[in-house]
Amino acid sequence: MYLAHHSEHANSAIGMRRLIQMRGVSINGRPLWTEAEDNICRDLYPDYHALQKALPRRTRKALEIRCANIGLARTVEPWTGQDHTKLRMLWKTASRKEVMDAFPNRTAKSIDRKAQKLKLRRRKQPYKATGNSLLDALRDECLRQKISMADLDEFSNSRRYFSTRGWKNTRAAYNYAVIVRGIHALGGSLKIEWSDQ
Repeated sequence: MYLAHHSEHANSAIGMRRLIQMRGVSINGRPLWTEAEDNICRDLYPDYHALQKALPRRTRKALEIRCANIGLARTVEPWTGQDHTKLRMLWKTASRKEVMDAFPNRTAKSIDRKAQKLKLRRRKQPYKATGNSLLDALRDECLRQKISMADLDEFSNSRRYFSTRGWKNTRAAYNYAVIVRGIHALGGSLKIEWSDQ
């Protein structure tokens, strides 16, 4: 009885495949891929924009799947526990290039997504020096205390002077009143020293 059912289903599948080939569309009504379309994929891959223009009846997702099926697109390897450990060890202190070199088969986007999923945080890089010793000392202290420029604006009531880098405005000089307020807000103080000369 079981073999009879198996044979019946096998014959039904063969019949369905023949019907699909004869009609040129799949069961859900989508057109079957042709050799000509596959050749266009081979010629234009990986330019999906050009592929969509050349094959307007295919969606972007359909093109991506087909390119993978005919061996054009790189198959994505799953992340392993070893990969996770390596990423955790590198992420905080290694440079961007070192992280990319450690995962040559991964894109930057893929690595960033995985780091985000693992809730990894990079060590914040020092602020670029402005050339103003007071402002640079204040920004260094913010970095040490893990205070953002937006927070410093709020603490010093500076109307976004720090977060928008107001000192970059060529029409305005450094706003020392705001900088001094920021220093006091973080618990710092200023000391004046006069030279003997």
